[in-house]
Amino acid sequence: MAGEKGEGARPRRTGVPAHDAVVIGSLLFDEAGGRAQVCGRELRLPRREWALLSHLVARVGQVVSKDRLTSEIFARPEICPNAVEVCVSRLRRKLQPDGPDIWTVRGHGYMLRGN
Repeated sequence: MAGEKGEGARPRRTGVPAHDAVVIGSLLFDEAGGRAQVCGRELRLPRREWALLSHLVARVGQVVSKDRLTSEIFARPEICPNAVEVCVSRLRRKLQPDGPDIWTVRGHGYMLRGN
């Protein structure tokens, strides 16, 4: 019927993503659009921080092991064991003060929790 939105319809308002974005508290994570924002503030994330956030967003509320993050983000066995910790620390600083928290679950890994 004329005037109805079909399956291919796109949002017309400026700033509305045409694809699905994940919202966790004040974090907007739009993987397909390649952007992440906290309270409207754009996050500039290097490749590894982006990959870390992507893994945590996909499993929000679940613990993601440090070993899994190391193998999937760095994909090199010779990488320094503290590399994930450094990446998590940098990402935490960028999410604060208004973004979700990355919790350390001692002996298990990391978990993203909404604010």
